[in-house]
Amino acid sequence: LFFLISFRVPLENEFSIDEVEKLVGGDRSIEVIEVCSQGSRQMLLEDFVKYYNRKELLNVISLEFSYTALADVVSPPSILRKIDWVDLYWPKALHTVTSEADPAYGPFTFPKVKQFCFMSVKDCFTDFHINFGGTTAWYHVLKGKKMLWLVEPTEHNITMYEQWVTNSSADNSIFFGDIVDCCCRLELNAGDTFVIPSGWIYAVYTPVDSIVFGGNFLHSFSIPMQLRVIKSEDKIKVYFYSKYRYPYYSEILWYVVNGVVERVTGQSFTLAQNFKSMEVSA
Repeated sequence: LFFLISFRVPLENEFSIDEVEKLVGGDRSIEVIEVCSQGSRQMLLEDFVKYYNRKELLNVISLEFSYTALADVVSPPSILRKIDWVDLYWPKALHTVTSEADPAYGPFTFPKVKQFCFMSVKDCFTDFHINFGGTTAWYHVLKGKKMLWLVEPTEHNITMYEQWVTNSSADNSIFFGDIVDCCCRLELNAGDTFVIPSGWIYAVYTPVDSIVFGGNFLHSFSIPMQLRVIKSEDKIKVYFYSKYRYPYYSEILWYVVNGVVERVTGQSFTLAQNFKSMEVSA
């Protein structure tokens, strides 16, 4: 799964966590993971930067930086941009920031999930999970190192995962890799890029302080698995408007269907006038 692709990231020796604060803005509220409990809380980015010399383990895995200066420095792999449903089918008029967006998704009227900055300190751990909506994810280690445990998304393994999630507790959980037939371990070092296919079940450990860029994409090459993951999310009761769900999922499916129909028939069934009231300058 390693290959040469066209994308943009800064040079390792010219980029630090201070650059993230400078380009995104220290007053940005971010979610941090409390590693020991796997719970989360909100804090300002500037406070997390100060925390980096720390006494407790906090992990930033949900800082999406589209529409910030950091987006001018980092871009996703070109191969994923070419197949991304949002780029292909989501109405351009809705690639906006507006107060009229669904409050569940913040001020954005599109699925804003393709550019994340992950900032992890030594010994951070994210337990086994499947990327929301069955998305394919890109992952580039700028600084540090990551260790991944990966489980193939066979029907048997997904069923095992559903049972494991339902039966586990944060204080007393079984390591999922121990209860499946095969679990692969992968080490990623600074400069490595990896693509996590749709549906794969994986955990991440950070052996040294690390900065990683990544993002999530839905596309037409993994539709069965993407729909299977949605079914799984329903089964383990991930709330539909949760931060752990792909935003605007129902809407993106309708826009994809409309896009396919338009290619075949030349007719579009989206109503452009409905977008005009939502158009604002980003």
